[in-house]
Amino acid sequence: MLQKRLYIVLFVALIMIFNFTLSVLAIDSVVVETEGKAYLGEDGLVNAEKKAINDGLRRAVEQAVGTFISSSTMVKNAQLIEDKILKSSQGYIKEYQVINKSIEDGIYIVKLKVKVGRKALADDLDALKLNIKRIGNPRVMVLISQKVENYYVELPNGLAETEMMNQFIGSGFQVIDRYKVDSLINREERRSIISGDYNLAVKLSSQLQADFIVVGNLKSNYIDLRKTLDGIAGSLKSYNSQVEARVINVATAQVIAAVTGDGKGVGINKEMAAKKSIIEATNNITDELIDKMSNELIQHEKTIQLQVNGVSSLSQLTQLKRTLPTLSGVVNVYFREFANELLTFDIDLEPSVEVLDVAIELEGKLPFSFKIKNMSEGKLVLEVR
Repeated sequence: MLQKRLYIVLFVALIMIFNFTLSVLAIDSVVVETEGKAYLGEDGLVNAEKKAINDGLRRAVEQAVGTFISSSTMVKNAQLIEDKILKSSQGYIKEYQVINKSIEDGIYIVKLKVKVGRKALADDLDALKLNIKRIGNPRVMVLISQKVENYYVELPNGLAETEMMNQFIGSGFQVIDRYKVDSLINREERRSIISGDYNLAVKLSSQLQADFIVVGNLKSNYIDLRKTLDGIAGSLKSYNSQVEARVINVATAQVIAAVTGDGKGVGINKEMAAKKSIIEATNNITDELIDKMSNELIQHEKTIQLQVNGVSSLSQLTQLKRTLPTLSGVVNVYFREFANELLTFDIDLEPSVEVLDVAIELEGKLPFSFKIKNMSEGKLVLEVR
């Protein structure tokens, strides 16, 4: 009898924990007030304010997520539940307001009122657009190979590509016009990039100033409905499309997201059926792709490549290696190569830090001067004077 009561109590406790967890996870957003700080150096007021705001926004997300997690401690012995909430509490900025600015002892201070969201970022379109702009408004290039089986009616070769580009644009990303891409590469080069020639992809992206490249393959297969429906729908045509896509970070030539999906289409002719299946498959994976890509960009560190030409001494090399980790927003610095007076680093930055911020602060801290030769969202090329 005692064992039965124990089971009942345990069952009721589990139901309470489950309901509590659902209620916590259902919270869409929370408003917090926080402070952001930045040193007022040679960057000037404008850059100091921007850095202080970014610092405050980061603190707001941490504060909101911390509140979200700590509420789970009301449930006794619920470590597993707390871990689940921790993994689900990806916070992002929905909107913010600067309510006060001040300068104290050379430190620029802003007080912010911040609304932090907690649902899928890609589903929160206004917040997605705001956060994309905060991380530097990266430019995206899309290359999708499209093959349709058993098909003799004209269908746009770039249908999948165009559909994907439209979804990226609608979500707030800058997308490079496909005609500009086609003016620089031929069909063979396009195939090579889609097949995994990332060096060629990086070269092309440099010409077009792209920060990320989406490459993928779509294949659409004809389905004979007469065989599956015993002739009932013999007058209708059907296609099934399978598609896979990857996002390449141009700065590192690494894949930061990969998705696969499919789509079905039925119509009175092959053209209509194939078109429907291609659009459905493309839409299905692009939603997931945008969700993964936006979370990767906004909530994780971003990596840029720093190249310094004209490094003529070990002293200059040492000064660079010592200075880079001290810059605001720098998370990690990786020394890659030094040859023929060319020094290369990979640098992990906080998402909101811009490449220009790195160049400005570096100029103020090094004992020698340099000029900027090339700069993009994922790369900074300097030359020692």
